[in-house]
Amino acid sequence: MKVLVIGGDGYCGWATALYLSNRGYEVGILDNLVRRHWDAQLQIETLTPIAPIQSRLQRWKDLTGKHIDLYIGDINDYPFLERTHAGVCP
Repeated sequence: MKVLVIGGDGYCGWATALYLSNRGYEVGILDNLVRRHWDAQLQIETLTPIAPIQSRLQRWKDLTGKHIDLYIGDINDYPFLERTHAGVCP
């Protein structure tokens, strides 16, 4: 079964994506990475630093052999959401 975790770069979304992937689901993460953008724009570091999503996805694949797809964009952008859905549920 395929699932799409919206907000997968966040604390709860990331844990959910790993949990589902570990249980055998084909997982996709959708996130606009806006929090990282805000931190960079304000030149601040978050209180809970976390590696970039691409690094974490690669590490997950290295450890488990399981791939998680990444879709970067905004769910308010309907054409993007439509393309993402087509990629997850062809």
